[in-house]
Amino acid sequence: MPLKFELCPDIEIAKKMIKMSKVIGMQSMETMRRVYQTVKKHNQNFCILQCTSAYPLEAEDVNLRVIAEYQKEFPDIPIGYSGHESGVHISVAAVAQGSKVIERHVTLDKSWKGSDHKASLEPSELTELVKLGKSVVAKVAIPKGTVLSMDMLGVKDLFQLVGKAVTEDVEEDESITPDVVESYGKKIKC
Repeated sequence: MPLKFELCPDIEIAKKMIKMSKVIGMQSMETMRRVYQTVKKHNQNFCILQCTSAYPLEAEDVNLRVIAEYQKEFPDIPIGYSGHESGVHISVAAVAQGSKVIERHVTLDKSWKGSDHKASLEPSELTELVKLGKSVVAKVAIPKGTVLSMDMLGVKDLFQLVGKAVTEDVEEDESITPDVVESYGKKIKC
């Protein structure tokens, strides 16, 4: 029996909203195509957020490769990530993979009842996520007066840094520069 897919409440929302995001978990690419086509008829200004439906999400269950698949399939809309994992590093990795939107839940106390609180960020973690987002760099040369767009921006060398040792102490909120990272930016001769 084919899957019957209904978006009736979302269609009414889509008609009224200026911007809309659709968080998707546990759906096939065919269903995603139908979601895209249905929403696109009613609102051109929306994004799709990849989500793994687990609270909290374990790192080994994250599938950030879906972001690239959605980017290929739906190149005219922003693709993002909705995270339910502990900490902020997977969300930062999602940005490095090209996510244009990050959605995270925030709680004042992870010990409160309900699985959503355990999968949410506390205010200090939200601050950390924002700080990590400040390592944004230009992907291309940007002339003076240019209005920035998402395709001009990237997260600085995140994957090049992971797994390397720092050569001196780095204080909280201090930028990690090439001179304090072992073998950073140096080509290794074979």
